Amino acid sequence: MLQFERTGILQEYLEKHHSATVKQIAKDIHMSETTVRRDLAYLEKQHIVRRSYGFAVLLKYQNNTLPFLLRMQDNRKEKNIIAQKAVGLVKTGDTLIMDESSTTSLIANLLDPSMDLTVFTTSLIIANILAEKRIRTYCTGGLIQSNTFSFSGKYAEPLIASIYADKCFFSSSGIMENGIICDKMEESASINKLMLQHAEKKIYLCDHTKFNRSFPYLIAKAEDIDYFISDSEPPESYRKQFKIVL
Repeated sequence: MLQFERTGILQEYLEKHHSATVKQIAKDIHMSETTVRRDLAYLEKQHIVRRSYGFAVLLKYQNNTLPFLLRMQDNRKEKNIIAQKAVGLVKTGDTLIMDESSTTSLIANLLDPSMDLTVFTTSLIIANILAEKRIRTYCTGGLIQSNTFSFSGKYAEPLIASIYADKCFFSSSGIMENGIICDKMEESASINKLMLQHAEKKIYLCDHTKFNRSFPYLIAKAEDIDYFISDSEPPESYRKQFKIVL
């Protein structure tokens, strides 16, 4: 089969699935993983797909929520820097609310089981991490989102509305220069907004790739946030509006 025929099949597959692993693509379209990687590399040069650690996504769907495992690999070094700073704010006996973001899951990896913590989360991934650490953990329940392994919807909201936490750790798709924190997904924005209403301290996690990016769904404004944590020094406009954790 010629390359243009193979890449046509790949594009049709990704049109249907939006994103997938190399292993899954190879299995479904009956090609070797080596051939799939080579053809995906060609499509990436043509600015048709984006590749990252065994995943591929059509660029036309880049504003959709990427699969969790792909988001975990994006800017991994930067997110680890943020997680290290964030865990320093956690105190013994704290009750935490944690969203489903990949950055927050790295914080979960660093939490100390001896600190007598209680955690509420919308993330199935985070719940699993904390359960293995024997940290007291509550899942919100609700509709499971297959691409983020998180809960949302009307069944997730009552639990959050019934508790009050010491700290809320959350992220978003982007932050605008005027300090508005926003998201590309309505469901994520809605649940995070509710989390912030039920926490004493609101802690925003933002790697540098999210600076000056706007999306349609509002989560919070600068005045709503207690701490801003990033992997690098934010632009001056943010430094004037937020308390930056160094």
